[in-house]
Amino acid sequence: MNVSSLEITQATIELSIALAFIVSAFLLMSYSLKVRGIKLFIAMFFTISLMLISESVAYICRGNIDTVNIFFTRLSNFLVFFLNFFILSIFIRYLYCILGEYGVYPSKNYIKIVDIFFLLAVIILIVNLFTGWMYGFDDNDYYKRNYMWYVFSLFSFSFPICSTIIFISNKSKISKKIFWIFLIFIWSPYLLLFLQAFIYGYSILSIGIAIDSFFMFIFHLIKLKQTKFNDEEIDSFKSKRFQSIAVFFLMAVFITASITSCVFSINRVSKDNEKNNSKIIASMVCDRIENEFFKSITVSETMCQAYTMKEALYKSGEYGATSVESDMRKYLSSIKEGFGYQMVYAVSNKSMVYYNYNGIGRYIDKNNYGEDIWYKDFIESDKEYEINIDKDKDNGYLISYFVNSKVRDENGNLLGVCGVGVEMQHIKDLFLEYEEKYNVSIALTDENGLIKASSSIDKIEKEYIDSNYFANVDSNNYHLIESNNIFKLTRYLSDIDMYFVIDVLNVSSNIVIQIVLPSIIIFSVGLVLLAVFFVITYIDEKRAHETIIEKKKAALTDEMTGLFNRNAYTQDIVKYNNIDNYNNIHIIEFDLNGLKMINDTKGHTAGDEFIIGSAHCIMNVFQKYGKCYRTGGDEFIAIVKCSKEKFEECMITFKHLINNFKGNYINELSISFGIVHCYEHKDLSFVQMIKLADKLMYEEKDKYYKSNQ
Repeated sequence: MNVSSLEITQATIELSIALAFIVSAFLLMSYSLKVRGIKLFIAMFFTISLMLISESVAYICRGNIDTVNIFFTRLSNFLVFFLNFFILSIFIRYLYCILGEYGVYPSKNYIKIVDIFFLLAVIILIVNLFTGWMYGFDDNDYYKRNYMWYVFSLFSFSFPICSTIIFISNKSKISKKIFWIFLIFIWSPYLLLFLQAFIYGYSILSIGIAIDSFFMFIFHLIKLKQTKFNDEEIDSFKSKRFQSIAVFFLMAVFITASITSCVFSINRVSKDNEKNNSKIIASMVCDRIENEFFKSITVSETMCQAYTMKEALYKSGEYGATSVESDMRKYLSSIKEGFGYQMVYAVSNKSMVYYNYNGIGRYIDKNNYGEDIWYKDFIESDKEYEINIDKDKDNGYLISYFVNSKVRDENGNLLGVCGVGVEMQHIKDLFLEYEEKYNVSIALTDENGLIKASSSIDKIEKEYIDSNYFANVDSNNYHLIESNNIFKLTRYLSDIDMYFVIDVLNVSSNIVIQIVLPSIIIFSVGLVLLAVFFVITYIDEKRAHETIIEKKKAALTDEMTGLFNRNAYTQDIVKYNNIDNYNNIHIIEFDLNGLKMINDTKGHTAGDEFIIGSAHCIMNVFQKYGKCYRTGGDEFIAIVKCSKEKFEECMITFKHLINNFKGNYINELSISFGIVHCYEHKDLSFVQMIKLADKLMYEEKDKYYKSNQ
């Protein structure tokens, strides 16, 4: 993934804003479709989101020259420029809707002017696909601005100029606050466009448009908050409440799932890229290290093939060590000075003399090699050259590596050994350079895992690394093991008979965090802010709705008894009169017996107790199955829906309550009632059934008065 930190930051910010805009747009759709101009504003939000997503894709894909990335880079750049103008086309129409709310209706010619420049801009974009006059891409797939970009950008000024003319010409018809708010909205992105002309490669204009639109969103929320809604609209909010909650959380789940998917995808791609990058780093470092050893190997091999070396070792064995000391000193000194080695040496296999650039260094004891056991081991091996890590006793016992080569005559007989020695500090510095540059750890080991070369001298010939997997390592490819965010790559270097081991830090997880975590944080903050707004709006709407409900309830409730009043009864009769199925519906009409006499003899307080007590008996029995109304001073009606058996139980309970009533002023209730089972009178309308119940109730009332004369 060839993405710089600045590109990651740009893409992260734009993706986060796009996600927040999508959620905001859905919330506005859920709440405010009836507000004039809101559909255009929502369309603009979605368009800005698409533009930001397209620009993010452009930043992520650019700089990669494979076919897929090239395609998406070009497509996303085209969409960004196209959508910039498309947003302007939507915005000027949105402004017309806003002005219309204030009774201002400008000429539609300004819309036509903006659309004409929009068309010209699209033509430039299409022509640019074939000419590259406006923008193009270099060999590395990076965006390059050309001269027509400035012409294209100038076309966009048609929008603020037309919009400003509209507002100035209608300034007297709108408030100063609205006038200045919209002028700031209109012109602020163009200040950034001016800056964009001097900033190359990174877009501040798109983010500016997004921020500007966000403030417009806040303006809309405030405007929506101040809007006076009628009862029907407040009721509609209640029906939309569940829809709003569902949309909000569905969007949160969807975007969370998208981000999670993005994390896994980026992690997988990044890990694959990191594996490839690790192999590239390993190959580069390994080649450099091998080259350092090859230099010494080449010099040692050249020495063993040199006629001077062969002749000197032959004479040393035949004529004595001192006979060739001067020649050997000159030859070895020339090698040391020419290549800068700390040690250049040769050993005669016959005289067992160890020569260095100073002449005869010492004699090697054939019977007891001691510190020179390396010589015995080497000449007895089948190797023609080897690399030996040891202390150089001729140079202060510094840890060094020695390249030993066998010297043979023309018949293949062993004449001796020659070689060069290099202080290990040189290899240590080389290792340290790469470790700091690429954040890796490097070591050369033998087949048992014993460290032979490292950036730490203290580890050489002392510490081991795990070599259990060495059996799976060959000289052709790198054996890769991933553990704890580390890629361990190992390769057998047959030329130097060592294992090259490099630990590369897997930074793919850091890349994922760099790309995704800022988006998650910004999106989460935006989501929390939107949730807070949603909760506040929900609470306000709930309070407003509850107030309306209370007012409606008060208007339909009898204050004295708590039953529904005559207004509620009149409204409900219309509904009942329009239904077709009256199964299990019963009508009971009530009238109090002797209310006037109680008022006259015991007072109105006792009369009120008579009314309230009767109402509570009716309510306690029938309210759970339907509605109970007080339709007059001492007249009540109940309309209930239940089975005939349940109804009969209710009547028994009702009669029990009125017969056993005990109050403060009266000790008995007397109520006449008429009952109509609606399903027994399907030939009658509901109003006619009410009249029938009323008739039956009065017949009952006549019987009461006749029996009490």
